[in-house]
Amino acid sequence: MQKQQKLPVLVVACLIIILVVLYPSWFWLTLLPVIYVLHSVLLTDHIYYQPASDYRWNPKGYKSYPATINNGELILPEELDRKDTVLLKIKVTASLSGRWFDPNVEVSTTDRSYQQYVERDCNGCRYINLTPAFETGGKLKISANHCSLENEGSELLVFSRPDIRNSKVLIIAPHADDAEIAAFGLYKNTDSMVVTVSAGEAEPETFRQYQKDSQQNSQKTAILKGRVRAWDSVAIPKWAGLAEDRAIHLGYFCKHLKRMHDQPDQIISSDYAGISDTRVFRAFNSIKLESDSHGTSSWKQLVADLKEVIEQFEPDYIVTPHLIVDAHEDHHYCTLAVQEAAAQSEQITPEYLYYANHLTETDMHPYGPSGSLVSLPPVVNQDIELNGVFSFTLSDEDQQDKVFAIEMNHDLRRPVRFKKWLRKRLQKKLIGRYQPDFGEDEFFRKAVRVNELFFY
Repeated sequence: MQKQQKLPVLVVACLIIILVVLYPSWFWLTLLPVIYVLHSVLLTDHIYYQPASDYRWNPKGYKSYPATINNGELILPEELDRKDTVLLKIKVTASLSGRWFDPNVEVSTTDRSYQQYVERDCNGCRYINLTPAFETGGKLKISANHCSLENEGSELLVFSRPDIRNSKVLIIAPHADDAEIAAFGLYKNTDSMVVTVSAGEAEPETFRQYQKDSQQNSQKTAILKGRVRAWDSVAIPKWAGLAEDRAIHLGYFCKHLKRMHDQPDQIISSDYAGISDTRVFRAFNSIKLESDSHGTSSWKQLVADLKEVIEQFEPDYIVTPHLIVDAHEDHHYCTLAVQEAAAQSEQITPEYLYYANHLTETDMHPYGPSGSLVSLPPVVNQDIELNGVFSFTLSDEDQQDKVFAIEMNHDLRRPVRFKKWLRKRLQKKLIGRYQPDFGEDEFFRKAVRVNELFFY
């Protein structure tokens, strides 16, 4: 068995030695850049699962209809409510060109077309979001680019829409920028309040250029970074039209929520800023909390703060990270704290809408350029129960405002590494992969979409 494993390695090694001997150095100097370009274009997508896999969602609480595509037209049942969220469950298989170019499914109405992108080399069940096109009324045309659709066994999944526009919505952001990435359009168009839990003072080296002595004192830089991001968290919601008392920053410490959860009575200090007083990052709040008198940083106090905010605002819906789909540890424990706080309140029984800004399976979803569709993310290594999906459509103006809301977050302005900058330009030139002009950070591509997606 060992000889069988070693034989290919020995063959490859021998071939390399022969090529080195036979071909002069100029050949290798020419070949290496070609190899680098091909690697950058074809092999650098951060996808940690097999694209030739089904998405393993286990949806519940929906109405099911067989999907029929006739001469490119998707036949829809007449009884569907145009306000509902509608997904097309269908097998998508990348064509030969779909191994090089980005495959996408195009959904068109008489007035507009929408694209949903999938992984290169995909082959399996995917969920195409029809909701923005479906809301406009009329017939839907569907076509595939660099891929094919298998109509047999396809299904329409229809989820009832929550009455979100006539409700009070509490947006929970583990860090500054999470609310804008996940739900800027939602909180701009509803009666909302934004609560940011942690200061985001971790990784102070990303703010080193703003402070002269940061090499000697990284704690000062961490405090600076936390204060700037705290300012962002309460100032940016005003861009969406929220009043000053509709945003609050709690000032807890980045990458410390699990430690707080595991030791709920213990006061936890910031490893980065060297402080244990949350009031350092609450200076810009217009709302006052009982804990402002002491600034204790513990899990019990975090839950108490969240309970106080929940009972003051009395939300109908709480928007918070998904406990399984969102892979960020702070996001997970932030939602645990929110649920614990809501459970302690006798007067408030909110519904939950969940989002996922950081995925385990890939950091590229949603695939494709800004302005395209968002649908269910890849889940291939486990079955995840899905009790509901809510797709919230953003107007062109909402999307434009969201661009600037993201740009206002200082932590998303960090300079991109040259290697990544070059890779993106090569992909744009050789495979037409779109790169937005308004920012290098990937969230400008991933977050500015025609819709925002939530689980409930």
